[in-house]
Amino acid sequence: MTEQQHNDTLANAINTGINSQSNINRTFRGEIGDNYFLADLRDDMDFYRFEGGGGDRIAWKVTADGMPWYLADLNFGSILYGSNGNILKNSTQNTSGSYAFILPNNDTYYIAVWGGHNRPFSGTFNDVNPNVFPRSIGNAVKTGTYTLSFELFDNTPNFPSTPVNPQPPLPPVNPGNHRSKLNTNMYRFHNQNRPGTYFFAGPDEAAYVRANIPSFREDGFAFQVAVSKTDPLMQGFYRFQNTAPGRDGTYLFAGEQEAAYIRANIPSFREEGLAFFAYSAGIGGGTMDFTRFQNALTSGTYLFTGPSETASVMSNPNFIREGFAFAAGG
Repeated sequence: MTEQQHNDTLANAINTGINSQSNINRTFRGEIGDNYFLADLRDDMDFYRFEGGGGDRIAWKVTADGMPWYLADLNFGSILYGSNGNILKNSTQNTSGSYAFILPNNDTYYIAVWGGHNRPFSGTFNDVNPNVFPRSIGNAVKTGTYTLSFELFDNTPNFPSTPVNPQPPLPPVNPGNHRSKLNTNMYRFHNQNRPGTYFFAGPDEAAYVRANIPSFREDGFAFQVAVSKTDPLMQGFYRFQNTAPGRDGTYLFAGEQEAAYIRANIPSFREEGLAFFAYSAGIGGGTMDFTRFQNALTSGTYLFTGPSETASVMSNPNFIREGFAFAAGG
């Protein structure tokens, strides 16, 4: 989609069509310097509007298109505003790049693109009408074309759109007995071709990956599971590969109920079979509860963490916590 001219204020912002009803992405082509009503075309700013919900994550990227040719290395800045014109996120890098932000509440939000060259935006709008932004603070210094891509990750529900653990955590049953039934190591690898995506494998598959797939870098031991159902309280977890464009080599473990939903509703997730047996979160008995995160910048890809790692991942804005996935040995 192409931006319209004179979208230089909140009131004239382009409606992206993005809302908080589902995961969605949009791409726009724009140009800084196409508003000929401005005395200085470098003062052009382009505004885009979207609707977001509290807890949703908006991710965006501004890429210089290099037109005209002598601006091929132009860097564009971007700013995320709340509905009242307050700055929520400011591009702080010296190059055009990717940004993400967790939205604080249900509201209308705006992203502005400006022609920043090797320096971040430094203007303040506290003393002006937020619908008429100032043009005298040097907030745009170059002209040229760009591509702006949006992705909104609806946090309720997440993708896939079924609960990770639809039942409440179970109370401890026969404490001390469950951990001893989990004796098969699972190892974690990260996909170097898909930053922020992970692969988990048992002993035999891990040995094959180490020997044959150099793009998968081993992170080490992840957790312990069972390869057969030796306790009626165990449930099977199935592995799916996400075959959507740009998601190859990324995987999901799903319990029996979620796996049934995926088979029926999400054809891009190709089932690879039963992966292991583990327990529902909260069962106790010497097990640890493992948490599932979805990568906010690469939707449909997942990370599973134990208690000690979960806290640090929760502080990483690129991952969305989806809840407890299973209980296993740590």
